Amino acid sequence: MSRIISGTVAAGRNQPLHHITEGCWGTTAFLTAMLRTVNIPVAREVVYENPKSRKISHATPHFLSEDLYLSHGDDPYSLLVRLRPSLTASQLLIDRQLFRQWFESGDPANNVGRQPFELALADPPISLLKDYVDDSAGGAMKTGKVWQAYSRYYSAAELEKTGLWSRLEQKTATLGGAEAVKKEYKAAFDALQKSLSEP
Repeated sequence: MSRIISGTVAAGRNQPLHHITEGCWGTTAFLTAMLRTVNIPVAREVVYENPKSRKISHATPHFLSEDLYLSHGDDPYSLLVRLRPSLTASQLLIDRQLFRQWFESGDPANNVGRQPFELALADPPISLLKDYVDDSAGGAMKTGKVWQAYSRYYSAAELEKTGLWSRLEQKTATLGGAEAVKKEYKAAFDALQKSLSEP
């Protein structure tokens, strides 16, 4: 835990210090160990496991005393979460009913990491706006990166009904257009990269 908090360098890579937890399994294990020190029980839940390959599997923490979950152990460092507007930890948590809907009665493979995308529907963060302006510039507004990101969760008609496209257009205009979005994204991304290398 102390090495992760202090920052580590991945073996064989020439890069600055990073706070590396090695994906959803490692993040879940880290949270379990860290929160144990303050008497908060956390259990690991396997949200998806490919029967043909153990390498294709995903885990998430279950905060037992609150009976809350993440939709994926990787949720806290998704760009949808980390870049402006940044989300709070409590916004990422889902209750047991939603967890069961997504991972026990729904299609678990297509619901891994869904919560950050659900939150981004209502208030698109700068990373989603950047994808939107890139898609628009490339003539692929409703078939490009934004659509690909949401196609696991929504059909084209369902996504249209959420009003996401209108919100993306409005928020881009509010920020001052495509170039302003790109500038804002670069500033936010550079700040994030700097924070990852700080002890």
